[in-house]
Amino acid sequence: MTGELRFFVAVFGLGSGIFFIGYVLLGIPGAMIVEKWSARKIMAATMIAWGCVASATGLIHTETQFYAMRFSLGVAEAAFFPGIITYIGHWHRAADRAKAVAMFMAAIPVSQVIAAPLSAALLRVHWLNLAGWRWLLILEGAPAFCAAFSSGCF
Repeated sequence: MTGELRFFVAVFGLGSGIFFIGYVLLGIPGAMIVEKWSARKIMAATMIAWGCVASATGLIHTETQFYAMRFSLGVAEAAFFPGIITYIGHWHRAADRAKAVAMFMAAIPVSQVIAAPLSAALLRVHWLNLAGWRWLLILEGAPAFCAAFSSGCF
């Protein structure tokens, strides 16, 4: 990505910060909407937006587009964690909630064990005249998008 787009390291650092601006701005409103509307529907909508933005990031060409995608990704992800916690709270007894949250949080390192070799393999491909980093980002959004529609909320 750095070679093709000629981004400096500072661009990636600023992009990380811009992601968290969107995430922090909509985290609390997202949690409030989850409580008022429906955790299941908000999580599904979040995953659709998350999948679309993640995939669209694979099509960027400029720093401005990169920054816009990073901010949008932060906005898209903001309600997901509050949605999961709310959903767990509604479906588990108080005595079992900590275990349920722990199982959810334990899935993060497990997903990294699975995703790391897949990501490394995708970085080496060059399909349809697109570099591997682009395919990695384009395909990264597909599971979230598919999971949202398979949830039965839409």
